[in-house]
Amino acid sequence: MLHLALPFGGFLGFKGVAFSFGTVALVPHLPPPGLPGLPAPAVPGGGEGLWAPALLQPPLQHAGPAQPEAPASEGEGATPPEVKRCHLHKKPNKACKFCQRFSQAQSAATQAAPQTAAAKTGAGGTSEESGKPTFSCSPMLKDQILKSSYFKSLLDNAGTVDALAEEISGFADDLDVYQAGSTTSPSVFFCCVFRLFTLEHTVEELHWLLDHSESVPVRCAACLFARFSLRPDRLWDTLEEYMLDDQDLGDFRVKQPSLPPTVGEYVESLLTKDKYFGTPLPRLPVVVRRKLEEHLAPLSQYRKRAQANQHEMRLFQKPGTPVEVCHKGEWVGGRVTGLMASSPA
Repeated sequence: MLHLALPFGGFLGFKGVAFSFGTVALVPHLPPPGLPGLPAPAVPGGGEGLWAPALLQPPLQHAGPAQPEAPASEGEGATPPEVKRCHLHKKPNKACKFCQRFSQAQSAATQAAPQTAAAKTGAGGTSEESGKPTFSCSPMLKDQILKSSYFKSLLDNAGTVDALAEEISGFADDLDVYQAGSTTSPSVFFCCVFRLFTLEHTVEELHWLLDHSESVPVRCAACLFARFSLRPDRLWDTLEEYMLDDQDLGDFRVKQPSLPPTVGEYVESLLTKDKYFGTPLPRLPVVVRRKLEEHLAPLSQYRKRAQANQHEMRLFQKPGTPVEVCHKGEWVGGRVTGLMASSPA
């Protein structure tokens, strides 16, 4: 406690404050015994003088025992401890607790793998980290393809787009993902689709495969490649011209009756269905799916009109014949200038 000596002989007390003004000075009345954690203040001259400024500092607080750091929660970069394989059994033993722990850890890692891959890969097969296109199939299917002996042979024998097209034409006997009667061995057709992804090619070469006039499986492989690897917003621009393609799938429908009858309907099924022979197709964003539904809604009417025009083809062989053409959703009038014998699609 400090006391202020006033001219009229009184004292005014202040705690922990030292100041002076004019002829009135703040002096210690009695040196305090000292605050906790601080020595008693020294007074110059044995008791007279101003209080040491050190008393203005707050008293030290006693530090308690060190608190352990809280472990990082899931989602904050926490890494689960590694579970080692049981040292007693080569094959998992259901009665062994070490084998049980290892099996549970393996199951948890297997379940987390697709989520991790999905987080690194954006919708439509584009990696967020690298920005490069990716083949958006399940990690299990991709691993089965890479382990396939036939796919390894493709790495040596199909180094160009032309060689890959010959490989598909000569050895693809169906359009399924897996071989007949198997759920672990990828088919020749799908291995060639994945080989097209690993093979460097241009947009012109992709359209050459889409327009391949001599082989139906080559065209289907190019369409399926586009569905698995292209961005969703590019699918319609790439595949639009093949929607009314009436090339028949031929013998492939005999082996696989679930296939659509024509190439155009095959392409439409890739854009409307969620699975291809039981294998999930890449997810389409809601906005892209709505736009595709708008484009695909009148397709059935267009196909009927195209079939009717095939029967009246002789009328279009005469130049100057008046016709109506649907251009960007609107019917406009025109006249025939010539008839093309064939078209790419």
